[in-house]
Amino acid sequence: MAIDGVSGRTSYIGSGILNLRSQLDTLTQQLSSGKISSTYAGDGSGRSLAIGLRSQIAGISSYSDTMTNVSTRINVANLSLQRLADISNEVKGAAVSAGNTLDNNGQTPGQKTANLDFYDAVDMLNAQSGDRYLFGGRATDASPVTAADQILNGNGAGIAGLKQVIAERAQADLGTGGTGRIT
Repeated sequence: MAIDGVSGRTSYIGSGILNLRSQLDTLTQQLSSGKISSTYAGDGSGRSLAIGLRSQIAGISSYSDTMTNVSTRINVANLSLQRLADISNEVKGAAVSAGNTLDNNGQTPGQKTANLDFYDAVDMLNAQSGDRYLFGGRATDASPVTAADQILNGNGAGIAGLKQVIAERAQADLGTGGTGRIT
């Protein structure tokens, strides 16, 4: 009969203790993190399911973010359109009740109201939600309406404003002699 040495048994027991220690470390990490593994490879046969579920969660989150952005844009557009309707009523009311008394600048109260409401209407048409202009159609990165001051006064670089066009039309209607007749 052969006598076995103790070294074979102790190395077997030692490797068993090391395996138990490794399992304990792994289970402790899983318990503290709430995850089975830190990589998908550690999930075993459930890794494809985990990847698929994460993809679905990301897709649902993306849809949720999109719905929030669209809802915000619709609310801002709705407020702008309501203000445009209010502006219309204000200008109509000012035109009906307008008197002929002029202020120091030569304007009636109705003209002042129309001027302020024009600036307000241009601002409403240039409404933004985030980095997008709402009423610009497909061009969401540029304001759809020129600034109100430029519409009224021109830009000084060859583009006439409404005031200049009206003055030129009045001059053309009066003619060269101021009588309105062409000679």
